[in-house]
Amino acid sequence: MCGICGVIGSTDPDPTQSVVRQMLGQMHHRGPDDEGLFVDGSVALGMRRLSIIDPGGGHQPVFNEDRSLVVVFNGEIYNFQELRTTLESRGYHFHTKSDTEVIVYAYEEWGEDCVEHFEGMFAFALAETSKSTRRGNPRVLLARDRLGIKPLYYALVDGNLIFASEVRSLLASGQVEPRLSQTALRSYLLFGSVVEPMTLVEGVYSLPPGHRITLSAAGRHVSVHPEPYWDFASSACPPLSTKMQERCSAATFLRSLLEEAVESHLIADVPVESS
Repeated sequence: MCGICGVIGSTDPDPTQSVVRQMLGQMHHRGPDDEGLFVDGSVALGMRRLSIIDPGGGHQPVFNEDRSLVVVFNGEIYNFQELRTTLESRGYHFHTKSDTEVIVYAYEEWGEDCVEHFEGMFAFALAETSKSTRRGNPRVLLARDRLGIKPLYYALVDGNLIFASEVRSLLASGQVEPRLSQTALRSYLLFGSVVEPMTLVEGVYSLPPGHRITLSAAGRHVSVHPEPYWDFASSACPPLSTKMQERCSAATFLRSLLEEAVESHLIADVPVESS
């Protein structure tokens, strides 16, 4: 468990940095091992880290080689070693052994479609910095894993986007008013839960599973339009092959998938405890 947060759109670095530090303080329990902060123009990113992979070299934020891209990341990319091999074959040079570094080079190679290459549980914010040579306004990409294992919440305040791994971190920013959402309350009383993207706090939303947000960091008012990059129904119900039509074949195939998934979850540079 780690925690990320940030402010996108504000051009006043001092108060913005203070806001991010307030949110980081609220998330200390999510990442007691390390803290990172990055401020560049209208982009401010923060991160609390629980070290699992590359404890010594995986400090965040993580940059690409020319520091034109920066990322803060919560989660694990289970296929990062395979992706790293692919990216190295295409000329990218890595400086850490962490799965986080794969994200910046994957973005450099595939753009916002990089999320389609990741297998794992993740929530991240990646920004093009002032060193980027891309024409136009620098972009920011926020993304959440396909099943929403890792949380990511956001709010629009005075034209700025504020995001964090926890709602209470957004409240700790001092920018979000702690008002109960009447719509979310009705949902909770009716269904026993709050349906995403709503939360119980008015104006605070959850980025839905399998969604991403691409936005411009410049301009007076940030515009947010979450879009899906993955759909459960179409992925979970592909046409069955001839071999899969028999029950025993389906069971064998499912077992192989489960064994592969469990094995990929055990990749770590620290002891993995089991019960």
